[in-house]
Amino acid sequence: MTENSAIKDRSSKVNSGADREADSEANSQVLAVLLTVAIVIILAMVVLLWAMSLEMPDVQFPSKTPAIFEIRQLKSTAPNYEGKITLYNGGKIDYLNSDLYAEIYRNDVLLPCRIETFRGTDFIPTHHYHVKTISGSGCRNDYWRKGEKVAIDITDGLIRPGDRIRVDVFSKTDNSRISTDTNIVPQ
Repeated sequence: MTENSAIKDRSSKVNSGADREADSEANSQVLAVLLTVAIVIILAMVVLLWAMSLEMPDVQFPSKTPAIFEIRQLKSTAPNYEGKITLYNGGKIDYLNSDLYAEIYRNDVLLPCRIETFRGTDFIPTHHYHVKTISGSGCRNDYWRKGEKVAIDITDGLIRPGDRIRVDVFSKTDNSRISTDTNIVPQ
């Protein structure tokens, strides 16, 4: 064996050891990355399961329902706090009164005074708890025409000064909410 071949032989032994060491280091890096990804996925699942067990707050998004029937006036007078809500048809079309019904909310709580119809003559024989009367040009005929008003007399002190009142008006045809408006009872 010549001196050159001995040097080459030693050199190849050194290089093959270096190659093995580089391969081993590369494998360690791949394993470390895979282990890190697995730990992150497991932690994300644990956080997701924990978050799903929490009671989420009731988040309210802005309503996309227009305010066709606008609350134009709110009153609540002492000592009995007899309330009055005046709605105005600010829409562009006339609405069939017998197809409409309304729900009234005080501070986002549904009040027990659902209005089954806005046609005055049909309203009289209905069970209208906590609503004494409805009146105005909007409920006198078959149609609540644009620009007409309806006044709703609320009894039993259900609305008080400072309360936030919301009136939702629905169509009986498909039970869809066609109007919603909110206002505060003046102090």
